[in-house]
Amino acid sequence: MFTKNHLSFALLIIFTMIGTLKSIAQPPISTKKATPPPPSNVKLDNRIFLLPDENATPKNGEKAFYKYINKNLKYPDSAHQTGINDTVIVQCVVEKDGTLSDFRVEKGINKEYNEEAIRVLKSSPRWNPAKQLKKPIRYLASIAIFFKLEKKK
Repeated sequence: MFTKNHLSFALLIIFTMIGTLKSIAQPPISTKKATPPPPSNVKLDNRIFLLPDENATPKNGEKAFYKYINKNLKYPDSAHQTGINDTVIVQCVVEKDGTLSDFRVEKGINKEYNEEAIRVLKSSPRWNPAKQLKKPIRYLASIAIFFKLEKKK
């Protein structure tokens, strides 16, 4: 008759066969890559992108943009007494038409400086919009506004 070892071995064989049958019954995995639809079929809505194909850029370049900022930045009266060397970082949306909107201070100094940073950005020239699949999109940008004044003696 069957001993305990024979029974254990028979059960092991049965369970192995069941497991093998289950894996044989699986459909084969396709290694074929899906092809994306052609770009003309893609509709880009009003989503805000963080990583576009092409980033938004100031119209005349970054150097000209910061030259405009420095020329038009108005320091609060208190700045001349205290001196300041700090940065306000403003997050905003560069719209499809290159305008800036939806301003929010990410890192501020104080209310006066934060408001001035937003004011000067609102008055700044349009940007070249970001692009996804060569179409203009809305893009979330972070822009640093540098405040630097020496303390009056």
